[in-house]
Amino acid sequence: MKISKKQVDKLWSEVVKARAGYKSEISNKTEHLHSHHLRGKSSYRLRYELENGVCCTAGEHFYGFHVTGRREGYEKMIASTRRKDLFEYLERLKWDVCKTDISAVYLYLNNELKKEKEKL
Repeated sequence: MKISKKQVDKLWSEVVKARAGYKSEISNKTEHLHSHHLRGKSSYRLRYELENGVCCTAGEHFYGFHVTGRREGYEKMIASTRRKDLFEYLERLKWDVCKTDISAVYLYLNNELKKEKEKL
């Protein structure tokens, strides 16, 4: 079976939401959830990195993370609940050179989703 990037993107999004308990990491709301890449997804090293994802509502996504004046506050909030060096860590990862095996990433994310669902 050929795995597409679109399938893996969707799976990554689902794992990010499951890790957050299907609640926004900003407001704890449970409706209209999105998965946002904290440091972009153009880099394959970061695209499927779970630490690079945050679960948020649609409004928080578009009017918080994608509005320059609000982004910094949202990012500080996320870093304070996870790890203080989160953004430095993601920046270092971005420069790691590695080949991305999309099938292996799919298997990894599927496994992570199973683990997260067992916790719920």
